[in-house]
Amino acid sequence: MENQNNYSLKIKKISKTSISIKLINEVDGKENVIFEIESKRIVPATDMIKRYKQNLGMSA
Repeated sequence: MENQNNYSLKIKKISKTSISIKLINEVDGKENVIFEIESKRIVPATDMIKRYKQNLGMSA
């Protein structure tokens, strides 16, 4: 029987102020958590793009 080895990212929790993500390695149907990371502050992508353009001297 061939071993199945799959990696996946799972969003455990998401809100306006935080996000929690797990990297999971699934071997033969058993999930092993490789790491879990939680961020307390989420910056919307549009704000990041505006800041990036401003840093390059472009108009937002």
